[in-house]
Amino acid sequence: MSYLAGVKKEDLRSLCEDLGLTITSKMSVLDLKNLIINDTKYNEEFTREHLKGIIQHRKSDYEQKLREIESERAFELEKLRLSQPQQSATTHGLVDKLDSFDNMKVGWQKKSQLLENRNKIWVKSASSTAEHENTVSSRNQQFSWKPFPRINNRGYATKPQENRPPVKCYGCGTSGFIRAKCPNCIAEPKTESSRFEFLEASSCFVTTASVSTVYLRINGIFGKACADTGSSHSIAGETLYTLLKDEGAKFRNRTMCISLADGQRSTEDVLITTVTLEIEGRKFDQELIALPNAKRNRTLLGIDFLKKSGIMLDLRNQQWFFC
Repeated sequence: MSYLAGVKKEDLRSLCEDLGLTITSKMSVLDLKNLIINDTKYNEEFTREHLKGIIQHRKSDYEQKLREIESERAFELEKLRLSQPQQSATTHGLVDKLDSFDNMKVGWQKKSQLLENRNKIWVKSASSTAEHENTVSSRNQQFSWKPFPRINNRGYATKPQENRPPVKCYGCGTSGFIRAKCPNCIAEPKTESSRFEFLEASSCFVTTASVSTVYLRINGIFGKACADTGSSHSIAGETLYTLLKDEGAKFRNRTMCISLADGQRSTEDVLITTVTLEIEGRKFDQELIALPNAKRNRTLLGIDFLKKSGIMLDLRNQQWFFC
């Protein structure tokens, strides 16, 4: 039975499966070997040849995967090599443009110098300068300088500038502001939804511990709700229930057994509706349970909301994030 020594466990498992032997995931190499040998239908010659075929097939699969990896690597290298000439050509084109710009800049500088020196008279020596000054003075004595008259007679009459109306907001009519910067029509304040905010202690009925809240939109209504890991279902608070009812949301009547945190259970008539929740750009449908007889209760986002949205709560650092 020496041909079974040194054989990998995965090959022995494949051999057992081909021979129709029942194996478990906890069986060791020695257990698999004994199972093969002690089989009533065991044939050493057949088993040896079949095992060689299994090992050869596994090695050929491994070599095929290596060839595929090498082929992909060669393809990526060829793509990288072909992309380099394009980058160099783009660089050379940019250099040519910069050179032509420098040449144009030099031409502009020379032209500006010529315009500045156009009215200057250049002489070779001091004697020539003196002769030139004498000539200019004699010419000034012969001619009288008079200012050139301006022509103010235009063919059209100037129109007086009309008084423009003052700037005002087209949303509310506040003067001095445009619509985008009007203090009365500014958009809803930006929220830091990646941080928790704490409700005041008076808003909680039983405990004074801080409650984590997140900002979101429910059917387009902006607000905040409590992330409650102890609630199996999401509950619509009194305010949200009133807003949804005013918006025409459809509710379904149902009777449910409600279990509170203190262990008390009661059977009550509830209303169930499906809303669209939007948080940080992600939208999904969520069922909310409304308690018509509850007063001043908050909107709770339970375990069903946390699972569907994929939100993870980091209570220690007072943060939440998408997993």
